[in-house]
Amino acid sequence: MGYIKGGIVADKVSLYPGSADASLQFILVDHAKDLSQLYSDGLIGLGPATAGRVEWNFMHQLQKQGVIDTAILALDIRDESETSSAQFGAFDQSYIDAAQTQSAYPTKYQSTDGIFWMPNHSAIHWEVTLYSLWVQSPGGPLKQLSFAVDDVLLDSGSSLVYIPKTAYGQVMAEITAGRSCSNLEGSDQKKCDCPGGASSFPTLKMELGGEAARHIFELRPETYVWYDWTEESCWLMIMPELASIQTWILGDPFLLGYYSIYDYDANRVGLVGPAETTFSSW
Repeated sequence: MGYIKGGIVADKVSLYPGSADASLQFILVDHAKDLSQLYSDGLIGLGPATAGRVEWNFMHQLQKQGVIDTAILALDIRDESETSSAQFGAFDQSYIDAAQTQSAYPTKYQSTDGIFWMPNHSAIHWEVTLYSLWVQSPGGPLKQLSFAVDDVLLDSGSSLVYIPKTAYGQVMAEITAGRSCSNLEGSDQKKCDCPGGASSFPTLKMELGGEAARHIFELRPETYVWYDWTEESCWLMIMPELASIQTWILGDPFLLGYYSIYDYDANRVGLVGPAETTFSSW
């Protein structure tokens, strides 16, 4: 566990030209220690409010100062060939309408309002529970994997998916079955031969949620496999977690497949895209 040290500074923040300014405080870091394992290359600092420290939460401060009416953040994360977007204070209904009208999503994949909501159970992260996990190769049957129930963080600040070491070996054995794979130099990230392209890899289906609702979501090969055409090989955007951490981190490879909505007031997270509800009390 590392730490940072610095002074508190104040500045004005404007979300877009012509919007109202918000006066916010920041920590100007001048010293950091033991952060060598912190890899962040996306949006950070947009987690839920830490208990008793709402004054430090970016979204709640925007709401308190009247810049936004509702403490909601919506993310549309795309790959490098397209433009990603973040919306503060609301979500874009057009994404939901488009998902509900796509013929690829059967009726069972549609929730009442088009958003698959899950309760957040962390004061500092967007965290849900992983109850079940299946793997399905193209054209093959679903195969359920056996593992302990784990916590899962939805993290737009990570470009990879991280799996606890207690489950990593079992998951990777299914993903790489029948392939020649090796670790990239100096890394646990794997590179595999892929004569059939990224689509030849299996899809992972995960039952995520909490006491109020559970849904099955997909981690598809087109988002977790990166094809290197120069070598005709595939890089897997999945890594093992540190031995001391027993939490899954679903970063961009997962979020690329969904429009994600973070509701700070209701302390819940919603995903729009291919999913199936297994239980809901909402």
